[in-house]
Amino acid sequence: MVRTIVQVIQVRMSDIQPGDIINKNADDPRGWFLVKDLQPLPSGDIAVLAETDRNSINGGAYDMVGVQYTKQVQVGDDATPAAA
Repeated sequence: MVRTIVQVIQVRMSDIQPGDIINKNADDPRGWFLVKDLQPLPSGDIAVLAETDRNSINGGAYDMVGVQYTKQVQVGDDATPAAA
């Protein structure tokens, strides 16, 4: 059976790419969104755009954001999910 492990890493806003799943607050389990586009602003900041304006964020090139990093792992068929 294949499972997906999700790890959260922090990167600079200048390193974000379309297709990344990000959150302005890396520790918050809510508010993650898929990056659709990035646009430079006249102020020198970066606008990170999602499908909806509600999730879009702005920030400086050196501001840190959380990015989901996934890795698929093979686990034995007898593996059961841990009890909640």
